[in-house]
Amino acid sequence: MKNRFQIGLLLFFLGILGQTSTCRAQVNYNNFSQLTIDNGLSSNRIWSIFRDSKDYLWISTDVGLDKYDSYQVKKYRYDEKLSGTISSNIVISIYEDRNKNLWFGSINGLNLYDRKTDKFKVFKNNPNDRNSINGNKVNSITEDENGDLWFVTDGNCLNKWIPDTQDFISYPFVSSHIDLYPRPAKMVAKDSKGFLWMVSLGRGIHRFDPKSGGLIEFDDPTIDFGTECYKSIYIDNQDKIWITSDGSGFFSYDIATNKFEQFGSAGDHKGTNKKIILDIIPEDDRYLLLAVDQGGINRFDKVSKTFEYIVSDKANDHGLNNNGLWCIYRDNEGILWVGTSGGGINYFNPKKEKFKLFTSNSNNPNSLAYNFTGCFFEDHEGMIWIGTDGGGVNVYNPNTGSFTLYKHNPSDPYSISGNVIRSISEDNNHDMWIGTWDDGLNRYERKTGKFYHFMPDKNNPASISGKNVWNLAIDQNNMVWLSLYHIGTDLFDPKKGVVKRFRVNAEKPNAISSNESWLFFRDTDNNMWICTTNGMNCYSRETDSFRKFNFPDNVIGAFCKDMDGNLWVGTNENGVYYCNSQGEILKNYNITNGLPHNRIQAIVEDNQRNIWISSGGGITQFNRKTQKFRNYTKEDGLQGNQFFQQSFLKTRTGEIYFGGYNGFNCFQPETLQDNDFIVPVYLTDFQIFNKPVAFGNPKSQFPKHISEAKEITLNWHQSVFSFSFAAIN
Repeated sequence: MKNRFQIGLLLFFLGILGQTSTCRAQVNYNNFSQLTIDNGLSSNRIWSIFRDSKDYLWISTDVGLDKYDSYQVKKYRYDEKLSGTISSNIVISIYEDRNKNLWFGSINGLNLYDRKTDKFKVFKNNPNDRNSINGNKVNSITEDENGDLWFVTDGNCLNKWIPDTQDFISYPFVSSHIDLYPRPAKMVAKDSKGFLWMVSLGRGIHRFDPKSGGLIEFDDPTIDFGTECYKSIYIDNQDKIWITSDGSGFFSYDIATNKFEQFGSAGDHKGTNKKIILDIIPEDDRYLLLAVDQGGINRFDKVSKTFEYIVSDKANDHGLNNNGLWCIYRDNEGILWVGTSGGGINYFNPKKEKFKLFTSNSNNPNSLAYNFTGCFFEDHEGMIWIGTDGGGVNVYNPNTGSFTLYKHNPSDPYSISGNVIRSISEDNNHDMWIGTWDDGLNRYERKTGKFYHFMPDKNNPASISGKNVWNLAIDQNNMVWLSLYHIGTDLFDPKKGVVKRFRVNAEKPNAISSNESWLFFRDTDNNMWICTTNGMNCYSRETDSFRKFNFPDNVIGAFCKDMDGNLWVGTNENGVYYCNSQGEILKNYNITNGLPHNRIQAIVEDNQRNIWISSGGGITQFNRKTQKFRNYTKEDGLQGNQFFQQSFLKTRTGEIYFGGYNGFNCFQPETLQDNDFIVPVYLTDFQIFNKPVAFGNPKSQFPKHISEAKEITLNWHQSVFSFSFAAIN
């Protein structure tokens, strides 16, 4: 009796949905993830990276070749006792041809991978066979428009592969500098006219005509190409050649004008920040990305001819973890993969950039000054004022992407009084009011650019009650409401000083319910709502009294009044209470019905009437129509899963900001749309009675590897079997 196992049917039932979304405008390389030995890699020293047509990631390390399927790593090693193993553990070039064949160039032979058997066919130089490959170190692989494959070896030759006979034709590499530089470098590239271009150990570049076999050398004696430098090249869409070296920097060659140009390495943004440049790829038609050893990523603008340096920064947990870059690669999905000399792989996935991330970067003076982001305010000009927990006030211009910084200067009495900022608002005169921790209240006068300070003064009865201003808001009468930590609430008149102090008073039932106020919220009816550690308070100016709203969890840290007049109340330990306009609880949302965390930090409604919540577990969207939650975490590009209390903003354009301990995120809610992309599913292993099956022998029961087979046939006694699969994403 035989059991027929139909793999196609199995794959149908294993369809898995992936979740991606579009990212915002410009690329911002400050949110990398890592793939290291902790994830199963053989080593953290990476030679090359390639993602094949089946979405497997091939990784060449200094101790062997790895294949990663998004879940686990399979290792391929040279073993002289076993046939079908790779010819060397050091792979320096990887290429997939138009027929989906995978080629691996090593330091000891060329390898053709057979997916059906999961084994390698090895080609090596045979001095007695003129049709063998000319050298065993295969530095570079490319394919011409006819589908012919070309290999650059250390045998001082270009090698053309003849698939019908499985032979090689060798074309000697002849140079006027042959005595000094006897072999070509690691890379060959093809231009739009079909010519192959190579770079040598020494001077100039070389053009090869595949049709005639002719080789022409181009050189400029005024350019310092260095000696004994391996070089690599990239040819852009305009047929301009860009050349990197491992010691002499960065060059370009214009085919049309026959002119070279050399860029320095002074780190002055007019040149690279280091001399050893090991790899190059395009970002788009304008920008190039260079992998610089000890210099991180150098982003080159071909128009302005300037460089941006993207380097490791201890202050940025999301950045590169290592500046020693050995290779750089972008796959068809747009993911940027960077191989390092000791930090494994760093990868940047633009599809994960659902949320634009801003962090502090000590190497970029035009960045956020401090990562701990405590508050936001949008002024009348559309500028975003950002309060940090030690870096002063940062004013962000969304149109230019630039930051303006205001910090305390002890020698300037008109600078801001402190750098720990808790709240910011704007009055009717367009002056800014800033509450600090331990340094009182500030008014920024736009006309003069000066900060005026307000501190508690026991000799002045109109002074503010404390110097720790946790929150502030400005009402329709231009009065400033101040939440003073552990003290109470002051109503401050900019002309008269404090005109009213609100405190708990057991003899007055309509007094404020707590001296610990956390957040002021002015609604469209000009009511002032106050979150406290003892319920919600709504202040009526007509009666000069407070109406208190109590909840099972009365420590209220977040509040939103939606467009329909309903109340969303965020608590310290019990999630969100959804209430009608009278404060009657209609529903409680917490971790039991979708929220990732019960400690709520901020709540805001978007223009589509969805509710957005930041918490101790990331950011959550609550769709009021479907009554479903969608939770986002650090893996989606957030600054972290922990956000700071009341650190949020909704701008006039509908963009939402949330701040936390590692910077802040902003996003346009309507662009956050998941798609129904079906992740490809592959069988990766098959076992009978818990023992792996040996595939690949044409005469055996399993001639093809499980990932390539359409069906397999089992004998009646092979009744216990299992399989592994990977949904590669």
